Amino acid sequence: MSQEKADIKLYQSKSAIREVFGCLLKDPRLLASYQLGKPDFPDNFHKVLFLAINNLYAQGITQLDPIIIDEYIKTSQSSLYSIFVKENGIGYIEKALTHSKPENFVANYNEVRKFSILRDFIDDGINVDDVYNPLEEDPDIADTQREKFNAMSIDDLLDVYHKKVLAIAGKYSTNGSRQSVKAGSEKAAQQKEEWKKTGNLHLPAFIL
Repeated sequence: MSQEKADIKLYQSKSAIREVFGCLLKDPRLLASYQLGKPDFPDNFHKVLFLAINNLYAQGITQLDPIIIDEYIKTSQSSLYSIFVKENGIGYIEKALTHSKPENFVANYNEVRKFSILRDFIDDGINVDDVYNPLEEDPDIADTQREKFNAMSIDDLLDVYHKKVLAIAGKYSTNGSRQSVKAGSEKAAQQKEEWKKTGNLHLPAFIL
């Protein structure tokens, strides 16, 4: 698949996103402990819903329901209200509240964030087909790939690409020394921690 033409919206789990929203609606205080932002939601509807939940929580509101969300978007984000209505926002919220399970929040949160990492890599021109290819036509390969991706932690996923960076650095570094590779490893670790804290992934220019 040509990553230049890849539909970035294919790199998401809508079921995991719905589960995350359900838990945030039940307890928006989760936003104080888990890093989430608009880039974690490729679809505009999901962005609108996240902004509403996040802004209401920032105002100190910790009890949310479909009516509160609907009224907030209608009055405070009126230009976005048509998106909410078009996607049956109230029905979506009701379904999310009904089916979400708080005990599964962390797993679904990690799923959402892993797809955010993949989209960040794609935005930087890095091919991710070896980890996740939504257009894989061989069912056996697709199943195996998805199983491995599901089993990965966020650290595991970041390490896949950090190891590739280090392998290239070790091969082409003008210093040709262990010190150079060690410095690259430390830099990669710093970048991984930055992404986990801020959601901003800055990759070395030589791998683009």
